[in-house]
Amino acid sequence: MIRFIKKIYPFFFAIFPVLFYYNANRHETTISSIFFPLALSFVLYAVVYGILRLLVKDRSALKLILALVIFYFFSYIHFANSLPWLKTALSNAKLPAGYVLFAIYTLLIILLGTFLLRFKKRDKLAGALTIIGVYLIIYPIAQIIPWELSRVKSENIQKDITVDGVEIKNVDIKRHS
Repeated sequence: MIRFIKKIYPFFFAIFPVLFYYNANRHETTISSIFFPLALSFVLYAVVYGILRLLVKDRSALKLILALVIFYFFSYIHFANSLPWLKTALSNAKLPAGYVLFAIYTLLIILLGTFLLRFKKRDKLAGALTIIGVYLIIYPIAQIIPWELSRVKSENIQKDITVDGVEIKNVDIKRHS
């Protein structure tokens, strides 16, 4: 089982953003809203994996690059939003700040990838990335499951309804089982 998990650790990086965003917004939506984004993440993962499989022969390097590409794809916006001072500093530049931030982020990911690909013991690196990946999906799942169970067990359903064109918020509707 551990070997299998080590083989699929890049997939954890692909599904983590969906679980993270659902967990952060679970009060505003339902669990069914994650199925389409999870499917898109799986398609992205499969496409990138297929392309990399044609280009990279070393399986450990392939998994590492795959994890980096998935991470790169899903994390740029967080990088850009975490540096408002840099956006402000770049506002006087000839190039738009978004282009400069994108170039900086791309360069940082390439440097990180180059550094990680030089590791001699990629099995240990894969083990560490597997632990990180498992944590990234277990953390939101550990919060989502109790939330969803309490939502299902709830005897009262809070619902917004419209009566004669007037919206009434948070009406308690008793569940009949």
